[in-house]
Formats: sequence, structure tokens, C-alpha cells
Amino acid sequence: LGLFVALMDRRAAGVAHMSNMISLTAVVILAAIVFREMYRSTVREMEQQAIIERQLKIMETFANTDGLTGLANRRSLDENLETEWRRGMREHNFLAVVMLDIDLFKSYNDQYGHPSGDECIRNIASVIKGYARRAGDIAARYGGEEFVIVLPGVDLGDAASIAEKIRLEIFSANRPHAGSPEGRVTVSAGVASAPAASLDSGEALLRSADLALNRAKAEGRNRVVAASESARVVAEK
Repeated sequence: LGLFVALMDRRAAGVAHMSNMISLTAVVILAAIVFREMYRSTVREMEQQAIIERQLKIMETFANTDGLTGLANRRSLDENLETEWRRGMREHNFLAVVMLDIDLFKSYNDQYGHPSGDECIRNIASVIKGYARRAGDIAARYGGEEFVIVLPGVDLGDAASIAEKIRLEIFSANRPHAGSPEGRVTVSAGVASAPAASLDSGEALLRSADLALNRAKAEGRNRVVAASESARVVAEK
């Protein structure tokens, strides 16, 4: 009888041990399933977040880019010009602006048609973009046939030299323009530069470059005019 009881106790212990093992295995399996689902959920959330971030970046690019040329648009120009002006103030540096206009562009559009006009704008934008390669440089379509380049840390002489290189490259491309005295597409440019700390805003420098551009057009077009100190002061007022 004692032996029988001992055997029964051992059997009961074995069953209990097996039951415990089965319970532990079930817990491990359940934990693995939960972990797997949590991992999958985390991966899905990360993928969705990445998609959202890509979409936001695309939307931001569209919001800041001119659709025809791929240059910065007016909104982006205004924001970045003020940013570079403030940076120039902190770093006690120069800030330069070049404003360019395609000469007699309305005449070109009337004679060759708007598709050719758009192609002309894209070609000139491509040239201008090539001179805004440094960090902080901004090449923008200001509106219609006008363009702006913002050049941080560049004085008036160097900015005028860059503008002249752009003018010559566009002139040398020899794109026909029967309505131009030159018989080809040309641009006029106004240039302004000043220590950022001497300006009330980046917009003041833009106005100064605009005045210089108006002088370039009044003096016969196809030329670069640099803003004088007096012109800059007038622009600020």
C-alpha cells in the first residue's frame, strides 16, 4: 500500500510538472505572438510616418518652388532673404542682391508665342541657377520675366562681376529676338550690396537693386548697373 501511494504521488507530481511546463510554453507562445504583433504595428507606424514626412516634404517643395523654372518662388525668396539678412547682421557680413530682367520680353512673347516664351524663361533660369551654388545663395523667379539672386557675404564689386557673367552667358547663347536692337535675347541687371547691419531689412536691399535695374533699362538695356550709396539710402527710405 505504501508503495502504491508513493507511485501515485510521483505520478501526480509528474502531471503537475507537465501542466506547469505546458502553461509556461503557452505563456511563451502568447508573449511571442504579442511581441510579433507589436513589432508589426511599430513597423507599420514607422512606414506611415515616413510616408507622411515624404508627402509633407513634397508639399513644402511645391509651396516654395516656381513651377515653370524650378527656382525658388517669391514666397521662398522673401523668407530666405530676411533669414540671410539676420545672419549677416549676426556675423557682421555683407549681403548682395542681383535683380535681372529679360529685355523686351513682351515683344518676344508677342512674336514667338507663349510656349517659346516659357522655354526662354526656363533657359535663362538655368543659367542664373548656375551662379547660386553656395550654401545660403538663393536663385528665385521674382515674377514674370524677373529674377533675383541673393548672395550672402558678397560685396558690390563681386556681385556686379557675377551679374556681368550671367549677362554675357545669356548674350552669347544668341537666342534670336527680332524685336531686340541686339537681334537676340538679352538681360539687364541691377546690383546692390551692403553690410547687413547697415540695412533696416533684406527688403531694403531688394529695393535698391530694383532701382539699379530700372537705371540699366533706362540707359539702353543689356547691361549691369550697380547701386550707388545714395541709391541705397533712397531705397531704404
